[in-house]
Amino acid sequence: QVDVTDKLKAKGNTLNIVFQSPVNYDNQKAAELYPLLLPADNTRVYSRKAAYHYGWDWGPRLVTSGVWKSVRLEGYDLMKLTDVWVQQIDVDGPRGAELKVIFEADYLLGVPKGVLLLEIIEGSNGVVEFEETKHEILESVETGTVSHTKFAVDLTIKNPKLWWTYNLGTPTVYSLTASFSNGGTDGEEISSIST
Repeated sequence: QVDVTDKLKAKGNTLNIVFQSPVNYDNQKAAELYPLLLPADNTRVYSRKAAYHYGWDWGPRLVTSGVWKSVRLEGYDLMKLTDVWVQQIDVDGPRGAELKVIFEADYLLGVPKGVLLLEIIEGSNGVVEFEETKHEILESVETGTVSHTKFAVDLTIKNPKLWWTYNLGTPTVYSLTASFSNGGTDGEEISSIST
């Protein structure tokens, strides 16, 4: 991701992508290690590319470069939740399940932080009660007008239903939705993400 806030114009924007030659890059890295010579022509070890791009007994050498996923321009007014994942710390039926939920968010500098709302759903049985025990910012990096922040929330689900594998019981699935509001539980939802 690249912050282009200060580079965009009202009209006439063009995206140019310039690719560095992987072959030239490999040769440059190999020259830096000279006089250490690797057996055969193994300059390919300096690029993170599939080995077959450099030729094989069944195919030609075609060291490619290019865009392999979609390119899009994303806009947001105040903040955007970009990722969420759940780490299971400990599960003890009667005591509960201790989880660490890690979020990544981008928000404009100078914007009030707002409120993070979490909801956990257990299968078709509805909302699950949980207790938040700790909040912490893991990392925060400012680039231009945006802060990229990773933060964590520790929580405990009381009496969780455990997962059973095939043929041993009903597999219970929990889903988590996080939404960011601009002020309290009645505020306007700005961004949300689910796992």
